[in-house]
Amino acid sequence: MKVIDVILINTFIFALPIVLSTLGGLIAYKLNIVNIGLEGFMLLGGLFSGLGVYYTKSYVVGLLICLIFSGLIGLIYAFFAIKLKSNFIITGFAINVIAGALSAYILITMDRKDLDLNVVNAENLKLVFSGTENIPILNGLINSHSPMFFITIIIFILLVVIFNSTRFGTYIKVIGENEKAARAQGIKVDLIKYLALILSALIVGLGGFAIAVEQIKLFTPDIIAGTGFIAIAAFYCGNGKPSSSLLYALLFGLAKALAFTLAFNMPQVEGILKIVPYVAIVIVLTVTAIIKRRKSLMRGVYQDE
Repeated sequence: MKVIDVILINTFIFALPIVLSTLGGLIAYKLNIVNIGLEGFMLLGGLFSGLGVYYTKSYVVGLLICLIFSGLIGLIYAFFAIKLKSNFIITGFAINVIAGALSAYILITMDRKDLDLNVVNAENLKLVFSGTENIPILNGLINSHSPMFFITIIIFILLVVIFNSTRFGTYIKVIGENEKAARAQGIKVDLIKYLALILSALIVGLGGFAIAVEQIKLFTPDIIAGTGFIAIAAFYCGNGKPSSSLLYALLFGLAKALAFTLAFNMPQVEGILKIVPYVAIVIVLTVTAIIKRRKSLMRGVYQDE
């Protein structure tokens, strides 16, 4: 397989959980909520799907369990944030802490350090379109991808349609812009928030499934490794727009893929190359912040530093 195809395939592999977390976090962001609990939502999604796969040896069962528990966690998060009026930041932080503690506790009770998920051979689920294997670039774009890759494409298309062509999406944006005005217009703000945050949790949880079941085929309490925070950077840089946020998520996935490919070929500097994706994130965030600041300056108006 040509190097460019390998890089493309690895880009999609590494970007997949980032994209899912970005799209899920984007829904909350549209509500004017920066959910820093994405890391915890992903970890819990990976935990429960991992337990499902480990005990049933079924990819589909693991996926269903992931959706059920991710939706439940989203409901709990929404209840605390909406009904009990708790601070979104504190609630998200609590989710992160609880997710790590619960994961470690469950593994201890099972007398295990990790969950081996190789009981499901995800490689057999990857699709290859006959006759395209030897076509450069196209091979890397459409072949050797897991079912979650195509599910993610469907989710992205649905979100674009929801935000641009449905009342639900319009209500989310209106609430995010001005909640008091939304209530004055008779919009059921709390119901929309509940539905949006549960949908957000479902999508983010799938990111944990993608990492644990498809990417590393193993569950440990540290598998997410900052992916949720990378997703926050992606939808921030993308100004909360699905298409722009997707591009930034893919960019960060590309940075990880390049680091992985280079590390594979140059193992002597593997440790240094691991920081490449995070350096790329810092650079992108810095450039984006500068561009946003310049765009916000009004010609002929003095602004204090």
